[in-house]
Amino acid sequence: MSKPLITFYTDQNITVTNSKNKESATGEESHNWDYVPAPRPVDREFLNSDNDQSELSSNVPEKIFNLIKMSRQEPWQMTMTRNKSFFEQAIYMADYEDDAPLVPFFEYFPVYRSMNAAQLRSYFTFRTLVRKGKYPEVSLSYIFIHIYELLMQIGITEPEKGLDQLENLKDAYSVSHPKLTRYLELWMRDYIAYYNLTARVANHFAEQVQEDTIAETLTGYQNINDESLFEAASSLSAYKVKAAALFKKYPDKMTVVASRVIRTVAPIYESRYGHGLDELCMGLRKQRPHPIFVSAIFYSPHPVKEQIFNISSRRRYLCKGGLWSVDTFNEKVFSKKGELLGQILHETDRRLRISLKVKPSMAARMGDKEIESAIQLVIDTYLKELEEEARPKIKVDFSKLAKIRSDADSIRDALLSEEDFTDESVPVKNIHVEAVEQTTEPAVQDNNSLFTTEELNFLHLLLSNGDWKDYLRSVHVPVGVMTDNINEKMMEDLNDILIDDEGNGPFVLEDYKDYITDKI
Repeated sequence: MSKPLITFYTDQNITVTNSKNKESATGEESHNWDYVPAPRPVDREFLNSDNDQSELSSNVPEKIFNLIKMSRQEPWQMTMTRNKSFFEQAIYMADYEDDAPLVPFFEYFPVYRSMNAAQLRSYFTFRTLVRKGKYPEVSLSYIFIHIYELLMQIGITEPEKGLDQLENLKDAYSVSHPKLTRYLELWMRDYIAYYNLTARVANHFAEQVQEDTIAETLTGYQNINDESLFEAASSLSAYKVKAAALFKKYPDKMTVVASRVIRTVAPIYESRYGHGLDELCMGLRKQRPHPIFVSAIFYSPHPVKEQIFNISSRRRYLCKGGLWSVDTFNEKVFSKKGELLGQILHETDRRLRISLKVKPSMAARMGDKEIESAIQLVIDTYLKELEEEARPKIKVDFSKLAKIRSDADSIRDALLSEEDFTDESVPVKNIHVEAVEQTTEPAVQDNNSLFTTEELNFLHLLLSNGDWKDYLRSVHVPVGVMTDNINEKMMEDLNDILIDDEGNGPFVLEDYKDYITDKI
């Protein structure tokens, strides 16, 4: 094989000496020089996969031979010149198909020029199979060349179909070639922005859209419900609170407390750093340069010059004068996105475990007294609320009291009539009542007392475990009427009932025994 021709470009001045018999500075002898290397001749031995002379150039298809000739005549290896040459060669080979053995090929930034005849035939055989929906195992460099073609719409009638083929390549080769995924996912996102494929944003920007949704939630943290705020915070947090023991045992309690804590401490952090909670957690929103299809071979004869492509309300691609940028969260206030929320949720978990006596205990990490005190206050307030809610509440329907009194009067009148009728025939009744009256010391009604004499006597019996049943029979007052009358009178003072009944008879609530004893 002949020795490659190597040429160099320099900025050194070129001096031209004009002959006395020639005109100066005109035509081919102008001083406006640019150094372009001479075309490289096509090396016949290069056409073979190795130096096997039995493979003659006559066996190489004409298009492959012409492609090699084109690639050997490329100008300098400047990036844009190389990319343009690749594009022009790809256009020439757009419809070419082949059926040759697949041979290995490894090259960094591979282009057609990088391959010999056997490798070129292997590549176009591979491409032919892929276009038919078959994906043979090949060297990664072959796959990259086909990706470059798709990015430039080679053999593609519309951009959506090109994206479909890129997705198919990822599905087919991401397992056997893991490195492919990192590049291809970035390029597919750029492809969507470059070719304005808004309908494909949801599939390829899911992670970015989720981040933006979290950012919007954190912006309105004071006005959203506990579940939404906790879900956003826990998904971003460096501390995985949902995997912890406390959340597994008391998910509702952790959700409420953590959300209240965030609402309480966020203003403290915002005041300290001068940024909203969304920026403290996600980073400051900046517009940063974003070279389109970075690290890929890409060229377009009609490149996009001006474009705005929205990913979400908080993220977009911008192109001005052919220069691309991304408007997004970039410069971080804390070292990691979820660091601040991780600190808050970890300390909340640690302190709530202590209050609820949940094991195992956790080591303290925060070391911020102001924030720690605020977290503890939220926990204490919440647990006190739970304690109040646990106390039994009886709702008194005052609208029914009039009917109860009317029914009681009717019952009393009926009992009195019955008593008149049975006085002589049932002397035991009088004896029993008399015995009750003898064992019950009647209360003297205070003129300032809220209660009637019957109510005072009933309360004395109830507090001393006396026989209040016989007493109520003696005064002909149903127990429900008596307790409702007393509870109604005490509601204004206590904002609660005084007497409760859980099915075993009335009793004075423990919290109010001393109070009513003093009062009567």
